Amino acid sequence: MASRLDPVLGGRRLANYLSVLTLEAQTIARACGKSHLHNLEPEDLVALTVEAAAMAKVPLAGLTGYRASFRKKGASMASDLEKLAKSKGIKYFLISFTDLFGGQRSKLVPAQAINAMAKSGAGFAGFATWLDMTPADSDMFVLPDTDSLIQLPWKKMSAGSRAMR
Repeated sequence: MASRLDPVLGGRRLANYLSVLTLEAQTIARACGKSHLHNLEPEDLVALTVEAAAMAKVPLAGLTGYRASFRKKGASMASDLEKLAKSKGIKYFLISFTDLFGGQRSKLVPAQAINAMAKSGAGFAGFATWLDMTPADSDMFVLPDTDSLIQLPWKKMSAGSRAMR
């Protein structure tokens, strides 16, 4: 097994992954209105999955406050996103996830198309996302996670969302 490991390539991939984690943490801090990671308070921390909330003992994102304010009982995720886009002046949604090598993969979706993306998913070529696929494999589809949706403070006409796979 050691003969198959290229330590230089492995080191580069680890450095890339850590760099992306740092950039994501900085983005989260900015989204919370903080100027630095050190300024984050315990109240700013939320989990994106039920499992992570249980392990970290922090609240689940989207259950209170701004993110939940547009979710009404019985309403679909897609219609909520369209209504939110109109009410907040959002023209684009950025649906993103981190691949296995730490690279950020994203798709910019116009607000008019978010309804279709929320129902059928945003397509990504699996081989281009470093998920051990070839061009012959079918696309990978991800759905926007409304609980992680934030309006970007530095570009109000855009909103970002992590992808649910």
